[in-house]
Amino acid sequence: GTANDSTVLNDALALQHLEANFYAEGLANFDQAGYYNVRPLLEKVAQDEAEHIKFFTTVLKAANLSAVQACNYTYVTGYLRLAQVLENVVVSAFLGAATSFLESSPTNSGAGAGPIGESLYPDAPATILTVDARHSAFFNFLRRESPFPFPMDTPLSERAVVTVLKQFTESCPSGSAPKIAPFPALNFTSSQFFSDGKVFVGPVDASAVNLNDTVYCGF
Repeated sequence: GTANDSTVLNDALALQHLEANFYAEGLANFDQAGYYNVRPLLEKVAQDEAEHIKFFTTVLKAANLSAVQACNYTYVTGYLRLAQVLENVVVSAFLGAATSFLESSPTNSGAGAGPIGESLYPDAPATILTVDARHSAFFNFLRRESPFPFPMDTPLSERAVVTVLKQFTESCPSGSAPKIAPFPALNFTSSQFFSDGKVFVGPVDASAVNLNDTVYCGF
């Protein structure tokens, strides 16, 4: 329906605002000598993200739905590393959005589907998903990692997307903050080095999870 369409598209738009701001700020902080050998490609990625913002904003306004605005962001150090993380997250987020649209399409949900579902709606995230997948492969390659590390990607849920956004968001204009709570954070009392296969112990807020179920952690 329309409410779900608005939520999913605005989550996607919020990610695009985060990416566009990240690339614009990063390129502004480096002179022409910074990442000189790949700077034209970084500038192209930044242009793509700006176009994605225009696209989602246009889709939402065409359906008479409000579009979220850019927030104030903060980033950790390591420009290419964070670019790699963001692009990989966006691929999974857009895959989740495309899945959500397909599950609520007119074919699956009958006449109750909203106006976006009847026109643009699996196309809205799908047309950008493929571009961001190329961005992801590019940054994986720059980081000397496999451009295509997995045979299949894992879709992210809306709450997982909001959790990612929260890590980088300081404040948002009125009406642009996510409307659902992120997953609870893990807080460790001492510094630990994490690696694959390492066992660690940390406190968990029992009120935030059902301890009778399997609990998954994301880093």
